Amino acid sequence: MKEKLSNLEKWKKKYLIVSILLIFILSAVFLIGAGVHLINDKNAEEGYWQSTGKIDTKVEAFANDISKKAAKVTTGQYIETVKEFSIRDSKYRYTMMVWFKWNGNNDLDMANHFRIYQGTINNKEIVKDYHKGNLNYQSLRVDVTVSKDFWTTRFPLESHQLKVYLESDYTIDKVRLIADKKYSSYNSALDINGFKVKRYKVESNIMQYDNIRNDPELKDINASHEINSEVVSVLEINRANFGLYLICTIALMGTCLWAIIALYICSHHSVDPLSMLPGALFGAVSNIMVGVNMLPQTLNPGLILFINVWGIGSILATTISIININHIRNDFGEEEFANKYGSIIFNISTVICVIGFIVLPLCAYL
Repeated sequence: MKEKLSNLEKWKKKYLIVSILLIFILSAVFLIGAGVHLINDKNAEEGYWQSTGKIDTKVEAFANDISKKAAKVTTGQYIETVKEFSIRDSKYRYTMMVWFKWNGNNDLDMANHFRIYQGTINNKEIVKDYHKGNLNYQSLRVDVTVSKDFWTTRFPLESHQLKVYLESDYTIDKVRLIADKKYSSYNSALDINGFKVKRYKVESNIMQYDNIRNDPELKDINASHEINSEVVSVLEINRANFGLYLICTIALMGTCLWAIIALYICSHHSVDPLSMLPGALFGAVSNIMVGVNMLPQTLNPGLILFINVWGIGSILATTISIININHIRNDFGEEEFANKYGSIIFNISTVICVIGFIVLPLCAYL
């Protein structure tokens, strides 16, 4: 006759309750900690987006004062293609149209007097050079590579903001760039493998340098600080689907399933399957390299780490449960309680393991 849970001896109840509490507490602490970390990083994307174009009020006031007589140059960007995008190499490469439009100051040559902050202009081709009366217009096609330290906290379900800071070579007392928000945009057919474009914007910005390189002209003009105007465009991209996540975790999920099957065999068929688990643990550890090989050497603790820790932790918890079942069965001679204990732990472990593999990516995905 099967023993009811309510009729279990005191030591059996204690053994079962302690095991269940340990599983719940350890799982909850890890999932809550990792989930909050991922959600905070996801929410930080909005703050990073809003910060684009925000200028310190003191710097802006000073810039406004010294740029009163500067040429106001409307500047726009149109992203044609993303030729290269590499998280591991910390860079991306654009082909884009850039244009400048201003009145008066016919001696300015904006097409040859700008640079890309933290970027390299690989090639530029002047498409149009128009000057008629006081109206001046220059447009060119630019091939540029930009260096960026990508946020990898939510990899492989992350989003990125690709920014291009176009900065005038002329100081702000001569030229002030004004973002052409009306016409700046991106190619609607833009293709970045594995990503989709979420949003785009362009903003005016001011860059203040605290090193004037001992330039004698700058000391009088900008009170020992060089100030340049910029136009920054930002393209936010987000993972198109969960495909890469599955690629990075499918082997780990398989090894966790293998461990769960071993626990089922032990609890329902009175078989000791401990010899099955070293292979599962080795597979879980090997799976870590799948995602890591796609990332730079500097890896922020995040989803790829949490999901692997969760998988390895699940396998170790399963191993300990099997050892406990064997201990109850062999050392205490309690076959019926061993089966009941194993059955309960199997059900709880299976549900919690699945919950972890669902909750963590949902906390990361934008």
